[in-house]
Amino acid sequence: MRNFRRRLTQVGGGLLGAVLCAVPADAAERIFFNYGLLGLSLPVTELETYTRTGVMSERMAFLASLAGAKDVVGLRDALNTPLPFSQAQVAQLTYTPLGERTLQRIGNLLRTDADNNSFLALRAASILAAGDPQGLTLLNFLRYYPLQTLRIDVAFGAQLAVEVGNAFDLGETTFSAIEKQADAAPPAPPPPANLGDPRPAGPLGFQVRSLVFANPRYAGAQAWLRQASTPMIAADVYLPEGLGRPAPVVVISHGLASDRTTFAYLARHLASWGFAAAVLDHPGSDKQLAASIFSGSATSSGPGEFIARPQYVSSLLDELERLVRTDPTWRGRLDPKQAGIAGQSLGGYTALASGGAGIDKETVRLGCEKSDRLGDIVNPSLLLECGALALPTSAPTQLGDARIKAIFAVNPIGVALFGRKELARIAVPTLIVSANKDAFARPLLEQLLPFSVLTTSEKYLVLARNATHFTPAIDPTETQSVLPIPAQFVGPSPEPYFFAALNALSLAFFKTHLAGETAYRAFLQPGYVRSLSQEPFGFSLVNALDSPEVQRLIELERQKQFRVIQADN
Repeated sequence: MRNFRRRLTQVGGGLLGAVLCAVPADAAERIFFNYGLLGLSLPVTELETYTRTGVMSERMAFLASLAGAKDVVGLRDALNTPLPFSQAQVAQLTYTPLGERTLQRIGNLLRTDADNNSFLALRAASILAAGDPQGLTLLNFLRYYPLQTLRIDVAFGAQLAVEVGNAFDLGETTFSAIEKQADAAPPAPPPPANLGDPRPAGPLGFQVRSLVFANPRYAGAQAWLRQASTPMIAADVYLPEGLGRPAPVVVISHGLASDRTTFAYLARHLASWGFAAAVLDHPGSDKQLAASIFSGSATSSGPGEFIARPQYVSSLLDELERLVRTDPTWRGRLDPKQAGIAGQSLGGYTALASGGAGIDKETVRLGCEKSDRLGDIVNPSLLLECGALALPTSAPTQLGDARIKAIFAVNPIGVALFGRKELARIAVPTLIVSANKDAFARPLLEQLLPFSVLTTSEKYLVLARNATHFTPAIDPTETQSVLPIPAQFVGPSPEPYFFAALNALSLAFFKTHLAGETAYRAFLQPGYVRSLSQEPFGFSLVNALDSPEVQRLIELERQKQFRVIQADN
């Protein structure tokens, strides 16, 4: 639990710096800890003295003893360590819907003297502290806080700590139990030697053809959808050479603040083994938009992105069909009617939506409507997903494309969007990859629980130990991400072992369920997937969550979450 609390402090600081304009009239003079009938006050000057000297005042030592002495280990560094966000970045993020939702949640814990949500004070303090020469530190945040007293609702904080601690503990316990189930699987014959090793590049050469074509859904779209869309769609298609038949198509959908180059490594790999990999840009949530938001030249594309993304996939397949019919240089090269999709994070949502899971507006309402819910602190991806509350009643909910025959979803999000009924609509083979160190799309909520209610007859869950939310999308050629992500969330380098494992898994999956080469099913066995493990990463595979211990743990979460987040309606 002590390690969890240290992680919670890091995550809380990261969220505060990431989303946290007025000029303050004064700085916070004291922090008031509200224990219900008991209230204790700590002058900010005593915190400042502690950061300079390392010596606690009697009052601060007493408060530390109430919290547990070990809880303040590292406090001195935490107070003075700047978060990696500039004033411009904080200013822009503060006014995005995602930033405002996060500040509202934090404001429930940090109250004003009138016991109101401190949203506006948090915004002011954060943006001004980020402009201080010393940067956005917790101590500077207090110095710029525009009210004399920063009130902390200790009871609410304790409830939050228990909720988050229980969620993390249950998630890790469930993850470990599934790994044990995978280890107990009976051994399978090794893959046939003639299939080769699916990790390195295959035998085929390929060429890359870049497309820019009109978005047919843009001209007549409503304003809320046009904001998330563009009149033109860009994509790179990696075409295998010498295949001798039309190649199946794999569409690759990137995550938030990425672009079509992010998964070029996966596209190259699939093309070298005989797939036409089509990697497209999602302008409403790509790297360029994120950079524009930070620079102040653009605003968030809003909830229309949940609709625009699957539509881009369908428009791309439409364009590929047109090229195959009308352009001799494309004819016979690929088969857009035989397509699969791979996506990561928000791209994982795109993959599941394109594969048949519709948006359940009642699930969104139940999961997101209450502003005092703790769910989006436990699972920060809800801060993004709950933007769907702003979708108009006219927004389409069914965005699946019948040409999608297989889904490969890595760290997908969408638990508050789909619900049990919509996930059950997915009828095509589906593989989900989940990372136990994912602090943004919590594995139990966003991957394990949804996997447990999939009804498709061909489903796979791959567990990636020691991987994070960002591991699949780290660009080794890029020294600075467009999003200033704290190092503790990035994790170890994915090269070579994680990328090699993802290449092998995607190839085996699409060979089996898209190309119809069923011999590759031998690579989709627990024993082979386990063999992909190389420090620091470990891999496990199951086809169902059927061990008694796993079923018990999943049922604990299902009873809690399906009542609210995944309503069985």
